Amino acid sequence: MSTEAVEQVRSLLSQGYKIGTEHVDKRRFQTNSWASCTPIDTKRESEAIAALEQCLANHEGDYVRLFGIDTKTKKRALETIIQRPNEQAGKKANATASSTKRSNSTPASANSFSSQSQSTLSTEAVEQVRSLLSQGYKIGTEHVDKRRFQTNSWASCAPIDTKRESEAISALEECLANHEGEYVRLFGIDTKTKKRALETIIQRPDTKVAKSSSNSSSFAADSSSFSSSQSPSTRLSSEVVEEVRRVLAQGCQISTEYADERRFKTTSWQSGGVIKASRESEVLAALEATLEEHPQEYIRLIGIDTKAKRRVLELIIQRPGK
Repeated sequence: MSTEAVEQVRSLLSQGYKIGTEHVDKRRFQTNSWASCTPIDTKRESEAIAALEQCLANHEGDYVRLFGIDTKTKKRALETIIQRPNEQAGKKANATASSTKRSNSTPASANSFSSQSQSTLSTEAVEQVRSLLSQGYKIGTEHVDKRRFQTNSWASCAPIDTKRESEAISALEECLANHEGEYVRLFGIDTKTKKRALETIIQRPDTKVAKSSSNSSSFAADSSSFSSSQSPSTRLSSEVVEEVRRVLAQGCQISTEYADERRFKTTSWQSGGVIKASRESEVLAALEATLEEHPQEYIRLIGIDTKAKRRVLELIIQRPGK
């Protein structure tokens, strides 16, 4: 299963939602006639992932859609397609095949943005917008620079007050252009409950926006962009990623400390601040930003039990010259 799907499952479970899936073949996809898969009745991430992989295997060659269920309001919190015909589960098909498939199988109502040459948003982001609007949610966005990202201090972008997909996409693209070099987060708003239905980062600093006139090259660039925003950082070792995941799973906070060669010898660490985020992807991104800001210094990862006021982890994640 793709990294993006795993992140969505993790996000939904952490918010208390149940996981649901549906499948449909190519013919019924055009009439939006989805059939439910076996219910996933678990709060454990590993069990939910295993059930999803079983669903993908059982319906190989079909579209498979993942969604979150708010058991209190009986509403869906998210809808996203995690498998398409002729794709291997968990992997993107090649750009040309994917572009052709989308133009042939996407419902008429979605054709306006099936061509990625017309949008700087990733394919996944466009589908998220489409899903949110179809469920009656409003679209909201926030932005933050690298420094404020570490303290989770997001600022709202201009409200997107429209139910038209094309207008919402245009507003999102304008937001990305206005805040180039910053993190930009997309979310859905349930106007009745005043709650957010989804939060996902759609732009990160130094991410290049695809501007190619070719459908295939544009899709490849967008897919790469989304992958980098959702998958664990390549700059951080697998050990560090696992430690972050473990600390967050325990309900602890993450913070950092840094020191140059001289202060390191005297154990005189300086605080890099607490990372006020509970989402693994956002914490990893904040850690990467810290590495970039202190390239020639030692950096230490700290896990903090806020209730007991004690440290549960101290791990050096960067050394000068390495």
